Amino acid sequence: MPIFQKSISLLLLPASILLSSCTNWSSESAQATIVPGEDFAIVDAYYNSSYYSNFTLVVKNMQNRALPHFYMDYFIFCEADNYKDYGTTSFSLNSNEQETTDFYLRSESRPCTFTITAIRPYSLSDSEYTDWTGNYVIPIGG
Repeated sequence: MPIFQKSISLLLLPASILLSSCTNWSSESAQATIVPGEDFAIVDAYYNSSYYSNFTLVVKNMQNRALPHFYMDYFIFCEADNYKDYGTTSFSLNSNEQETTDFYLRSESRPCTFTITAIRPYSLSDSEYTDWTGNYVIPIGG
């Protein structure tokens, strides 16, 4: 079929089909997800030497661009005494920036694990990013 005839056949398609395929494409390409292990990494997790029941998590932006301010939902589990805790913290990381945050454990049992269960954009109106959910497990200390 000559190119001219292909162009005409596209013009004969209903406008709603052409528009819907355009809007689907733009909304999919506009959204991104902040993924642990790809966009940022936990480069260290260790027990704080000054407070036995505290531990520090070191988070590093692995991108050459700033990440938007985001919430991180987490779950902490210490097997020895079946200690469980969960919560939310937030980060705002510039390009290749590293940030630390401390967590208090109401348990002195070790070892423990820190599991990231969700990453959510700070602003619900930020349509550029979607939520990430999963299980990203980090052992604390060694």
